[in-house]
Amino acid sequence: MQLARQHLPTRRSAATAVETGVVLGVCLLFMFGIFEYGRFFLMKHLLENAAREGARFAVAHTNDSTESDIRDAVMKYLAKQDLKLDNFNKDTSIEIFALVLRQSDPTIPVGTQLSSWDQAKPTDGIVIRITANYRSTLPTFLGMPDVITMQAQSVMYSEGN
Repeated sequence: MQLARQHLPTRRSAATAVETGVVLGVCLLFMFGIFEYGRFFLMKHLLENAAREGARFAVAHTNDSTESDIRDAVMKYLAKQDLKLDNFNKDTSIEIFALVLRQSDPTIPVGTQLSSWDQAKPTDGIVIRITANYRSTLPTFLGMPDVITMQAQSVMYSEGN
């Protein structure tokens, strides 16, 4: 005698919905994390490029530009992305100064900050430093701090004076 095996339909729609919710939640968390970290690195890269281009402008125009011109050049390379940064002010967030890179005067040691960037000699460097606060969109879900202070700096030898 052969036993008849009876297949009863098993309904697991509730378990499927719960599993889908858990997997979808984890996938969305990863996706938002990728977007947020990508946005952070985009802003960091943008600040570094703007500092470099500002320094390039400053070393090429030591005799015919002002600090305002250099800040405008930096702002041009920020491409209005500074609006996405917390408390960014072009007058306080962008620093411009000169630094002794090679000793030409024995009384002034290497690393000394000079009083005026436009008086930098060819042995001195012109420094553009940008400081900004980045606010993450979903900090609690991604384990990121609410505000991250970013800083980009570029130093180039002066071509003037």
